[in-house]
Amino acid sequence: MKAKAVRRLTLGAPLVALALTLPAGQAQAHPFGEPQSVDITSLDDGVRVAWKASPDDVTMLAIDLDLIDEMRTFVFQDGALVPEESEETDGVVLAASADFGDYLREHVLVVGDGAPCAGDLQPVRDVSTEGATVDFDCGGPVTEAVVTITTLTDLHPSYRTLATSVGGQRRAYTSKQDTFTWAFPAPGVAPSGDADGGGGRGASAAWQLGGVGLAAGALGGGGWWLRRRRTAGSGA
Repeated sequence: MKAKAVRRLTLGAPLVALALTLPAGQAQAHPFGEPQSVDITSLDDGVRVAWKASPDDVTMLAIDLDLIDEMRTFVFQDGALVPEESEETDGVVLAASADFGDYLREHVLVVGDGAPCAGDLQPVRDVSTEGATVDFDCGGPVTEAVVTITTLTDLHPSYRTLATSVGGQRRAYTSKQDTFTWAFPAPGVAPSGDADGGGGRGASAAWQLGGVGLAAGALGGGGWWLRRRRTAGSGA
């Protein structure tokens, strides 16, 4: 079995700005790394949203939700910045917390055929490897769903999410454009091949990501530091 590539950060390393040991309340976000992804599909009673983020961004979310509060040493492993040692991975810690389900229900919203749908997080053991799936009960099948996604943009506005659905539909969610309408074909009707949803309801994913890429270039790819949103009144 091929050994995983692991490289510890040292004070003499060129990447010293990333730091050897980061307090749990102050860690580096990676808004210009691998984007989040979601797959949006229809169900007999509503809509399913399957969400996935890179392991280091899962760690950032666990820190922000105060699920990880000790000093943590990070290493580069397979191209990602991950905690060096832990009895449980951050994805497992996140999956076991009710706060994670609350977070997704707050940051992933679905309105099916004009009516809000209630979201239910499906069982998951490790968010880092499995992602997370939220099923939205709309009271029956829907032909059109308005889906809002703001995951991780509360940590940094440059995070984005690549979304796909039936018929080649695709979108790029950003902090400035976080809501799109998705069409689902009626039973027996072939899905549309319109990848951009038609009707001018949103720019193409390539166009939107181009704007995000220009912003990253203008900033020189510099590091961004995540500070917890918690206020003194919330126990931080």
